[in-house]
Amino acid sequence: MSTLTSRAGRFTLGILMLTLSALAVVVASIPTPSRAADPVTVLTSGFEDGTVQGWARRGTVETVAVSTAAAHGGTSSLLTTGRTAAWNGPSKDLLATVTKGTRYTYSVWARAAAAPGRCRCG
Repeated sequence: MSTLTSRAGRFTLGILMLTLSALAVVVASIPTPSRAADPVTVLTSGFEDGTVQGWARRGTVETVAVSTAAAHGGTSSLLTTGRTAAWNGPSKDLLATVTKGTRYTYSVWARAAAAPGRCRCG
């Protein structure tokens, strides 16, 4: 008599099938790691339209303006002049752009003109 046709064989096969079914349910209930979402750009400033695009000075003496003297891409950039302190520079209010509790990654291309006698190289 074949193993699968005997009573003990059918019982063993039934237990094996129940075990595999239970294992499939357990595997299906394990959460799979989610793939990180593709980054979403919430702000880009290229200054190619000739405006400062909402950027303003942080202090009271410096000036921010569009310049074509140097650019990372395209022909325009934002130039800050008249700084009297290290914290003087461009700023942009992002309160209406970002959401509280959300993690953001910032990417900035910046170029600083060397100040004579102030380089701390090395």
